[in-house]
Amino acid sequence: MFSEKLIELRRSKGLSQEALAERLGVSRQAVSKWERNEAQPELSKIIALCDLFEVSPNELLAYEQEKPADQKAETEKSNHYRAIFWLVIGCMGFIVTAFCLGWAIVHPHIYNGIKGLRGSLLGNDCMEAYIIGLIAMVFGLMEAYFEINKKESFFAWLKKETLWLLNQIFHFHP
Repeated sequence: MFSEKLIELRRSKGLSQEALAERLGVSRQAVSKWERNEAQPELSKIIALCDLFEVSPNELLAYEQEKPADQKAETEKSNHYRAIFWLVIGCMGFIVTAFCLGWAIVHPHIYNGIKGLRGSLLGNDCMEAYIIGLIAMVFGLMEAYFEINKKESFFAWLKKETLWLLNQIFHFHP
């Protein structure tokens, strides 16, 4: 709260309510009301307080709260778990993809006249699993990469880039 932050800053500078009031050109009662949260200073007084205490308006008005070290550590731990989760999804997708490719190579088929790997995948009913595995691998590994490098979510990035591409091609505006 603003009142608590004001008290903290005033005391850190070693100022009494009266001394602060003199510097701001207000009464001691006004400062007292601000500290009891009974009144709020005018914008010009907030700016003067920021200058006096060498803080930003957000910090003075207690909009920005610095996260405690243990909360930062917990957030960092959560981000590591997210990265590991997506890495596991990507690896599982790789395993499914590799299995389907291996199965198609070991059990070759000609499917509706289609030869080669594609015919083998289709003939072994592996194509759906192969595609799902491939998608899981790409999305999982990309999301893990974005998480490890502390970037926005891969899904958010993909959406933004897709909308940009649609706008370039079709002048699409959502």
